[in-house]
Amino acid sequence: MVTLSLELLQQNYVFEATPVSADLGPLHVRFDELTGVTSTEVRVSAAINRGEPVALIGRSGSGKSSVIAHILGPLAEDLAPMTVPVAAMSREIVDSPASLVDHLLGTVALAAKKAMLVVDTDDASTATVTTRSTRRSGFGDDTDRWLRSGGSSLATAFFAETIRWVRGLPTGLVVAVHLTYFDASSRAEVLKYLDTQVDIPVLSSAAAIEAILQRRVEQYTGIDVPNLDAVLDVDVAGAVLAVYRETGSLRRALQVCHIALHEAVGASADKLSEGHIAAALSAG
Repeated sequence: MVTLSLELLQQNYVFEATPVSADLGPLHVRFDELTGVTSTEVRVSAAINRGEPVALIGRSGSGKSSVIAHILGPLAEDLAPMTVPVAAMSREIVDSPASLVDHLLGTVALAAKKAMLVVDTDDASTATVTTRSTRRSGFGDDTDRWLRSGGSSLATAFFAETIRWVRGLPTGLVVAVHLTYFDASSRAEVLKYLDTQVDIPVLSSAAAIEAILQRRVEQYTGIDVPNLDAVLDVDVAGAVLAVYRETGSLRRALQVCHIALHEAVGASADKLSEGHIAAALSAG
C-alpha cells in the first residue's frame, strides 16, 4: 500500500501550476461546489445547451480555462478533441478578424464531420477544437495568447468584429474574457455580443482551497484520501488562501505550493507548513 508523503507529492508534481491541457478537466473542482452557489458551471452549461453566446470573465489564472476544460473538454460526453496550432499563425491572420475566422473554420472543416466546434487556446499556444451534435454547440476561446501582443486595437477588433461574425454560425459561443480587456473599452462594449455573462467567483474559504489541493493529490497520486492531514499542517490552506486573495490567481497560489513543497522536502519535513509557504513567497 502506497503511503501519502511529501516525497510522493513532489515526485508526482501534484501542485504544478500549469498542468497540460488534458489534465485541466479532471483537476477542476467546480466553483458551484466550492461556493455553494450555482453561478458558474451550471450557468455556462445551460447557456451552451441553449446555444447562447457566453462570456466567462476573470483574472489571469482565476480558473477560466479549467471551467471550459471541465464542461467542454475530453471528459464531456460525445466530444472528440482536435488540436490546432496557434503559435504558427501569422500576424496577418491574428490581426484580421475575417482571416482568423476563416483560418479556424478551414482547419476544423478538414477534420470535423459534425456541427459543433469548441476552441480553447492555452499557454502552450495550442487550441483544442471539439466537435459535437448540432443541438448542443459551443465555441470556447481563451484569447489572451493572441491579444497580449496586439494591444487594445486587436482586442477591440476581436470583440467588436470577430465575435459578431462567429456568433452568426450555427454553434454556441464561449469566450474567456480577461479583466484587462476592460481597460481600453467599457465592459458593456466588450461584451455586447456575448449575451450570457458569467464571472469567475472569488473563493473565500480555506476549505475551498484545501478541496482544490486534495483533488490534485488524488488525481496525481491515485490515492483517495478523506483529508490532507497526513501531509499538510492545519494552517497551510489558510496561508495559501491569503496568497490567492492577494493575487486573485489560483495559478499563483498553486505555484507557491509547488515551491513550498520543494522547500519542505529539502528540509526533510513530514508536513507542509505555513513556514514553508512563507519561504516560498520569499523565494519568489
